[in-house]
Amino acid sequence: MMSHDLTPERIDEEAQRIYEKLGFIRIHAENAQRSMQIGDRVGAQWAMRSLAANTRDAVDRWNNLRRQVRETRQRHLEMEAPDHAASTP
Repeated sequence: MMSHDLTPERIDEEAQRIYEKLGFIRIHAENAQRSMQIGDRVGAQWAMRSLAANTRDAVDRWNNLRRQVRETRQRHLEMEAPDHAASTP
């Protein structure tokens, strides 16, 4: 396997990071809601900025992981194609 291919361990690590980001997103959403309920505009703004940043990071990580899976799959298909073509008369 090539060094830039994804391994199951690498996928698990990245999935764990995404899962952690989702936890931060939930916490920041709850903090923003609580701050708005008590009229704390500064706290709500801070929580919303953190919510937005963590959401962007989680989406970016997800999209990068999907892209890496596609690229790895394509490399494996390309590596198998010459073997198949050579064995066909």
